[in-house]
Amino acid sequence: MAYAALLDDESVQSHFLVVLRPRRRATGFTLFSGSVYVSPFDYGDVTSVWDGLTALNANTTAALAAGEYYHDVEASLLYVRLTAGGNPNATWLITAYEIYAGTTSAHHHRVPTDSSSRVVYFDPIVSKAPILKQTTENSEYGFSPVQSSSMTLTNAEHFFERHISETSWINAQCLIYHWLGALDVSNMKLIQNGLVLSTRLAPPSLELRIVDRIDQLSQEWKHPGARPSFYAAADFPGLDPNAVGKPIRAVYGLILDGFTPVNIDYVGDEPTTSDNRNWAVISGQTGLAELVRTVPAAPASTTTRTYVSSVAGLNLGDSVFLDKATDEYRIVTAVGANFIEHAALSAAATTGEMVKRGFVGRVTIIQNDVRYLALYGRDYTIDLALPATASGFTFVAGLEANLSMPETLRPSDRVYCRVYGPTNITTLGGPAFGVDDVRTGNMAHPSQFVLDALKRHLGVGEADLAVATFTQALTDQSSGVGFAIPKGASSTDFPKYRDVIADVLKSTLGKLIIDADGRWSMLTTKPLGAITRTIADDEILTRALQWEYDYSDLVGTVFVEYAYQEAGAGFSDSDIVLTVSAVSPSGTFLHRSSVTETQRSVWVYAAEAQEMADRLSYILGERRGRVTINTKNRFYDIKLGDNVEVSRVYLPGFAPDGETDYVREHAVVGVDKSRTQVTLTLNDQKGIEDNAGGW
Repeated sequence: MAYAALLDDESVQSHFLVVLRPRRRATGFTLFSGSVYVSPFDYGDVTSVWDGLTALNANTTAALAAGEYYHDVEASLLYVRLTAGGNPNATWLITAYEIYAGTTSAHHHRVPTDSSSRVVYFDPIVSKAPILKQTTENSEYGFSPVQSSSMTLTNAEHFFERHISETSWINAQCLIYHWLGALDVSNMKLIQNGLVLSTRLAPPSLELRIVDRIDQLSQEWKHPGARPSFYAAADFPGLDPNAVGKPIRAVYGLILDGFTPVNIDYVGDEPTTSDNRNWAVISGQTGLAELVRTVPAAPASTTTRTYVSSVAGLNLGDSVFLDKATDEYRIVTAVGANFIEHAALSAAATTGEMVKRGFVGRVTIIQNDVRYLALYGRDYTIDLALPATASGFTFVAGLEANLSMPETLRPSDRVYCRVYGPTNITTLGGPAFGVDDVRTGNMAHPSQFVLDALKRHLGVGEADLAVATFTQALTDQSSGVGFAIPKGASSTDFPKYRDVIADVLKSTLGKLIIDADGRWSMLTTKPLGAITRTIADDEILTRALQWEYDYSDLVGTVFVEYAYQEAGAGFSDSDIVLTVSAVSPSGTFLHRSSVTETQRSVWVYAAEAQEMADRLSYILGERRGRVTINTKNRFYDIKLGDNVEVSRVYLPGFAPDGETDYVREHAVVGVDKSRTQVTLTLNDQKGIEDNAGGW
C-alpha cells in the first residue's frame, strides 16, 4: 500500500527514519593523478563538498574535471580536484556527510523515497523522536515562527564521540521520513527538512535541537553573487568618506520617493563642474531598462498634452525626455488614459517620436535652501555600469547653468531622487513569474519579491517550493509594493530576511510557511474555500476537544500608513507617510473597543492601503474562535491553511437536539505531530467569514 492509503489504517505501525548531514573539514590529501588528490574519509557518505564557500560538483569516478569530487564509499576514499588545481590541504575543503538513524532497525535506501539510491543501515538509535510543530495561530500574516524540537539518539556504543568535537552541526541538515507499514519506498514520506541548531552529548545519549528551515530567514540580507553589499573606497575610488561601510541599497517595486543617492565622485574643496557628478543609487540590479513610450498618429498631441502608446510606467512628477525633432525635457503634471500633460513645448510631439523615463525618475537638489529639479536627459543621465556593479545617474557638466544654480554643486548640497524598482526578474518553472505592474511598468507584486528572495538570495531550489501556492498568491494578493533595503539612508547594516519579508507579507496578509511536504509555501489570509477534510466525532480522541474564544486585543479602528518617503523628500527632516483608516463596526459597537492600531505598509498607492486597512479591521475587530482537536494518524498529511469541516452533534452556535450532526468550517492554523497522534488547532475566522465580500 502507498503512504497516503496507509494513513487510514489505524493498526499500521509508524516509524521515523532520520538522515543527518553534519560538516567536517577534510585533510590528509596526497596526489593521486594529475591535479586529483585523494584522502581517507570513513565518516559517512559524502553528499557535498565545498572549497571554502564554493561548491564542487559530484562525479561517479576518480576521473575528475576541475571543480569536481568523488567519494568511493566502499574504499572510504575522497577524491578532489580543485577548480584552480593545487593541494586541498592548503585550503578549507569542507564536506557534508550522512549519518543514518531510525526509531527501528532498517536496511533501506539512503534516500528512503528513492529506490535507485544505495542501500544503507538505519541504526535503531532514535530513543526520543521529535514532535513536529507548525503554526500560524497568532498571526494573520508574516511567516510561521521557527519551531524547535529535540531528538535524542542513543550513544551506548560511543559512535558519536568522533562526530562531535571536530565536526560542525550548526545548520546541519536533518531529514526526517515518516514510515508506515512494510519497508518500501512507497510507504515513506519526507515530513521535515530541518536544521540542527545545537548538540549536547550526555552519555549515554546525544541530544539534538532541531529547527525548521524558516530559521534560514534569520540570516542578514546580502546581495547575491559577487555584488558587494557595502560601500568601500577600494570599489569606489571617489566615494564620499561619509558613505564608507554603509550598505549599497536595493530597491524593489513601485515608485520610491526621497531616496538618498551616494556621491562616488566626491570633491569637497573647490569643486568644478566636472566634480560630484556620479551618484550611486542601488546595487547592480537587473531589469532597469529605460522606459520608452511612442507617440501615436492620433489623437494629435499638443504643446501641453502628449499622447502615448501606453501611460503604463509614467506617473505624476516624473521627469521625462521627449525624444523628438527638437529634444525637450519636462515634468509630468498629469496622467490621463492615453496621454501625459506637462509645461508647454516649443513644438508638439508627432507620430513616432518618443517619451522616455529612466529608473531614476526625478532628481532634486537643495542648495542654500533653494530647491532645483534636474531634468532627465538634459541635466542627468542614467548609468547602469558604475563601479562595483552599482547603478545610478550622472549629472552633466552644464547642470548648474541649466538650472541657474548660483554655485557649483557641492557634496554638502542635498540630493534626493525618485527610484523605480526593476522590471520582473523572477521565473518559476522557466517562464516569467507574473507580470509587471501596469501603473509603473515594473515588478511590484509581493509574491514576486518573496520568490526572488528565496531563489536568488537564499538559494532555495524550485523542487523545495510549493509552486501552486505561489501561483495562487498572484491572484489572491494585490500588486503595488515599493521599498528599499535597508529602509533608510542612515542604516549602517542590512536587516534580516525575516524582517524584510515580514513587512511585505504584512501588507498583503500573506504567510510564508514550510508545509507538510517540507516545501516553502505562500498562503494568504482570506475566506475559507473548498473543504479539504472532514473530522467526525469518532475521529476525535476521547476528551481531546477544546473550544476557546479570545476577546483580548480587540481593535475599533485601524490606521495603515503607506507611500513612505525618506527624510528630505521635500524640505522635511523626518520621514513622510500618508495614512488611511477603517472602523470595525463589530469592534466598536458590539465589543465596545476604543483601541486603535497603526500598521505601516509597503504599499505605494491608497487603494491597496485602504484594502489592507479594511481587511485588518474585519480581523482585529472580531473575537478569535479556536478549537483544538487530537486526532488519529489519518490527518498526518494535513497542511496549514487547509479548510477543515468539523461534524458533531454538539457544536457552538447550534441548539442541539441530540441527533442531528451540525458542521462548521475552520482554517488549520496549527499542527503538532508525534509518532502516533496529530493535534490540530483550527480557527473559525469569524471576522473574515462575516465580511467575505470584502475580499
